[in-house]
Amino acid sequence: MNTIKGLVILTRFDYIEQNYDRQQLVEFIDALQVEEKNQLIQPIIISKDYRAAFLTAIDEKMLHEFFEEDESRFLEVGIWNAHKLLPRYSQLYIDHRNPGGFLRQMGHLRKMLIGPGMMEVREIDSKIFRINIDYGLTYSESVRLSEMGVLQEGCRMCGADGVEMNILSQDGVFVEYEVSWD
Repeated sequence: MNTIKGLVILTRFDYIEQNYDRQQLVEFIDALQVEEKNQLIQPIIISKDYRAAFLTAIDEKMLHEFFEEDESRFLEVGIWNAHKLLPRYSQLYIDHRNPGGFLRQMGHLRKMLIGPGMMEVREIDSKIFRINIDYGLTYSESVRLSEMGVLQEGCRMCGADGVEMNILSQDGVFVEYEVSWD
């Protein structure tokens, strides 16, 4: 994962601003230690590719400053993001209570919304799906957890009750999930 879409960076910044405050976001960005930091200060374009090193630095700083070194809190970031993104990109699936349609759509939109890598969605039956995500390069646990949170919460928002998301395999570049619901 050499690059990431601006949308991913913006959602991290929005999370900080809305869960803490604007001043803490400004201080957070000012304290980031990354090359070409000016790209994070000017308006961030949601569809533009940015260096993945930005996301790594942001996640590491969030982990230390806001999450008390608890990496599992990035699942919370993903759940929060689902409530911000789904009404914009998946309202049809929310209205029609169609979690399977949402997952299939995410498989198609992932490259445009998140960036590099491939996501394959396979329907096992109407309430069980397999999701394969090949990030292309080594991914961080914060990235995996936040994406998992979006997928889980997205299914709930689209009408799935009792959502369970289990890792079937992972190797640091690839992860396979089984998502099921009642």
